[in-house]
Amino acid sequence: MRRSLAFLWFALFAFLLTACGGGKAPEYKEKTLQERKESFHRDIVTDDLRLFDLRGSVRQIDAGRAVIGFTAGGLLESVVYDGDSLQIVRNSEGEVKHLMRADGGEVPIGEITHACSQRNRRVVYWE
Repeated sequence: MRRSLAFLWFALFAFLLTACGGGKAPEYKEKTLQERKESFHRDIVTDDLRLFDLRGSVRQIDAGRAVIGFTAGGLLESVVYDGDSLQIVRNSEGEVKHLMRADGGEVPIGEITHACSQRNRRVVYWE
């Protein structure tokens, strides 16, 4: 009886050990510098990028009516809409408040973001 009980405990222990991967923890592989750099550029999200439903190191969006430029850090740098170069006006926190034409007319941000959300937009990324 003792032998069969000991065998049963041994069999149960062996089963649990193999079911749990042999007791080894998964091996962690450190990312290389290049992998970290690629991950950062692919995953970067800023408030300015979020306005246009973008992520990553976007350099420019060309959506026909609108051509939008970003810095390598993801900040809105230039907006050309219907051939007019627009001035970017930010609030004290640095958020884009509104976009202005040279004649002082305001262009709703929603109008620009809608133009850039079209399927035919072309997105260019920083290297």
